[in-house]
Amino acid sequence: MLRMNKGSIKEGPKGSLARVTKQPNFLRFLRRTIGRILMSPMSRLCLSCLCAFSCCPRTRDETALIIPFFQGKEVEIGANGKTERVSFEKFEYMLKHNWPLVETKHNWIQLMIPNWAPSKARPGSPHLTKEIVRKFEEDSEEGRAMRGRLVEGLIAWMSFLGMKVDERTHQVTQAVNCDERVLFLVRHTHNYLRITRTLRCFSAFTFFKKERGEYHWIAKGFCNVLESQAAVVDRSLYQGKISETEASGYYRAQTLWRNAAQESGCASSNMSMQSVILHNLATIDTLWESVQESYAFTGVTNRSDFKSKENIVDFLFPLSLKMCPSIS
Repeated sequence: MLRMNKGSIKEGPKGSLARVTKQPNFLRFLRRTIGRILMSPMSRLCLSCLCAFSCCPRTRDETALIIPFFQGKEVEIGANGKTERVSFEKFEYMLKHNWPLVETKHNWIQLMIPNWAPSKARPGSPHLTKEIVRKFEEDSEEGRAMRGRLVEGLIAWMSFLGMKVDERTHQVTQAVNCDERVLFLVRHTHNYLRITRTLRCFSAFTFFKKERGEYHWIAKGFCNVLESQAAVVDRSLYQGKISETEASGYYRAQTLWRNAAQESGCASSNMSMQSVILHNLATIDTLWESVQESYAFTGVTNRSDFKSKENIVDFLFPLSLKMCPSIS
């Protein structure tokens, strides 16, 4: 194409000349103005922000994943801005055999231990609805299978907390590594929220709440052992294994757990820190050694006297109140 002076004429097909039609002044002005606007630094910044926003993953409600998850199907769940394929078996294996991953991974808890409240840290995370609860409580093969998986997940989670479950006798007790696990929880306090979620999960389903419910035993056993683990914190505090601040945080969390346990209907009757110490005489020998080193109790001269005294709590409990007044 050969341009001539001012574009008035140009070479056309087969060497012929054709006149160039000039654009109206308004169109030329509009084209130049739009070009300048689009090429300005502010426009480029806005365009970059728009592209970044359009590429961000949208928050989606994952509530619908709960039923297929407990039916044994794979589901796609959010994970650190991305998505991953997960299944009940995958999370159960993690809870049993990969505790470091349990500690650092945070998207499993809303699926494995569902309750009414979604996670504030994960917008759109799974939470229960009335329809989902009805599906769990159905007297059908599918409902029973979903309940069974929920309980299996809870048992795996309880092992992480230092609890042992005998499904044959329906007994929940402290595991051999209970002390180690409780001290771990005291130093990794975000697990306190996970324990609260567990108690609220119990309150969401009637098969956990009712005295004759199918799985009332596991809810009640969880509450009893959780309460008894306070003795581990008491003992560790007296031995200097944990600080007063760490113990105080545990006692504050324990108050919330007791309230949640009362709401769920699985709290043991009249259980308190005093009764826990009295009901855990197996810990008295260790307590005596630490107490003997740090305090001199009038009237307590030997271990047998220490075990038989009914006012043992008068000695131990006030010390906790003195050192951690927030629990009074």
